[in-house]
Amino acid sequence: APTHAPHGLDDVIAAINIDGIGQWLGVNFAGTLMCSTAFEALVDAIRREYPGMIALDPGPASNHYDFYTHGVPTLMMSSVGMGNTIHHARDTPAWINPAKLAEVIHFVEQLVTRIHDRVPAWSRRPKS
Repeated sequence: APTHAPHGLDDVIAAINIDGIGQWLGVNFAGTLMCSTAFEALVDAIRREYPGMIALDPGPASNHYDFYTHGVPTLMMSSVGMGNTIHHARDTPAWINPAKLAEVIHFVEQLVTRIHDRVPAWSRRPKS
């Protein structure tokens, strides 16, 4: 079966998937896939500026799948440690902590500011 090969991904510095962040009962996390050590180090350095955020393996299944499986460096941000309220009638803005939401917004703002002028090769794993 033919595989889907999206066009233009060679020009992407990084994909950022933000899903399920800022939960009152959860902890925000940031995790990378298919990244250079320089990109991983930058993500970790920024994450350390936010004591409430942890590093975590993002796992393979979410909207970032189509990027990292095509070699695009990927950052996944979400929350862990809360009950399952996502995609349920109880999934309302009441579960969102504004300070935790702001934490992710500022994290991404810092990351984009620091990588916007980089070339895609900077963020990619070396080809073996």
